[in-house]
Amino acid sequence: QRTASASFAVPRFRGVKIMSTTRAASAAPAARWWKPGATAVVTGANKGIGFECARLLAEQGFSVKLTARTDAAGRDAVARLTMAVPASPWPPAYYLLEQRDPASVEALGTALERDCPNGVDVLICNAGFAFKGSIFGMAEAMETIAINYTGTALVCERLTPLLLASAAATSGAKPRVVNVCSSAGKLAIIRSEATRRRFEEAKTRADVTELMVDFVKAIQGGTHSKLFCNSMYGVSKLGQAIYTRVLARQLGDRALVSAVHPGYCASDMTSWRGTKSAADGADTPVWAALLPPDTASGQFYRDRTPEPF
Repeated sequence: QRTASASFAVPRFRGVKIMSTTRAASAAPAARWWKPGATAVVTGANKGIGFECARLLAEQGFSVKLTARTDAAGRDAVARLTMAVPASPWPPAYYLLEQRDPASVEALGTALERDCPNGVDVLICNAGFAFKGSIFGMAEAMETIAINYTGTALVCERLTPLLLASAAATSGAKPRVVNVCSSAGKLAIIRSEATRRRFEEAKTRADVTELMVDFVKAIQGGTHSKLFCNSMYGVSKLGQAIYTRVLARQLGDRALVSAVHPGYCASDMTSWRGTKSAADGADTPVWAALLPPDTASGQFYRDRTPEPF
């Protein structure tokens, strides 16, 4: 397998400012591994980066299933996506998802099993959460972890059977999982060498979960600054990133799994202070979802370039 580089022939997306002139202007036929109407699921897609991911995938011929937390948000997103890609013969659909709730994740899986008889070819887990300002505490850390780490893992594992039953899987093209992580959640944020080593050596979801539990305990004991760091969001996103690597190892050659940093985008989560647009932020996640099948799994990408966890 090869490590992805910016020279691969994947689409340059309309309306997205590309930082490197080495990127291909369009997808070569050999790079287009997906069939027209292939199914893509994007979580947290009623606005921001998630919506732009859904739009870009629809433009590439995917049948898009997006998730939202309310019916009103879902209906609005579907209407805007339909207007954005009016020529698509595959109308988008929305599903309710409260990622922190295992019952909601299960309901999503059941609904997709009903509506997607040919499985799911692409899953982009974009849903995420961060407290604003200086809010910090055990309860807040638990909530942040429940959404960013645990919720992502629940969605990935519930939809794995659908991914492995997809046309991408049966054709050898490999289904795709892209988890939208963050440069704020890298190994470098962990101050304790011993704790950092535990993250690096994590082999299972249980290993990562134990680290998340220990972070909450460290907050309770006042040792989080020494053993971890002072960022609830950072630790939760590091858990998500390391879990992505764990999932890649577990699925092996059956899927192409990637972690991506979308950049600091102007969105509700950043109180619109970001320096990139949501469309710019969607570029690398969708690029990772469309990479050639022989690309190495378990990579972390930023601006279409691999970098260390």
